[in-house]
Amino acid sequence: MTNFDFDFLKGKSVQQLKQISEVSAKMAEDLKAVLPSYDLAIFAGVQDCSYDTQSNGWVRCYRGEALIKMDDGRVFRAVGHGPDGDAWSIYRQGYIEFIPIRN
Repeated sequence: MTNFDFDFLKGKSVQQLKQISEVSAKMAEDLKAVLPSYDLAIFAGVQDCSYDTQSNGWVRCYRGEALIKMDDGRVFRAVGHGPDGDAWSIYRQGYIEFIPIRN
């Protein structure tokens, strides 16, 4: 094993440890991908502020920025954007923009 500090795992239930394992495995796969995933961006600090509306249904909304370093060394800046529209119409859903910093 590595010198990684596993103390944060002490006292966790079986269900919590399984969830940590599943999330960790997905994150590892995402880090191997060509572009970062929305999950990685949110884990790194972009906020998912999506919300439900009566007239437009689920509206995606993201805020904030984060740096993501991929497994191969590439670095991306993830920038959250909100939706465009008004109370009656959504013209564009919110999204996360991935800007290459170092490739």
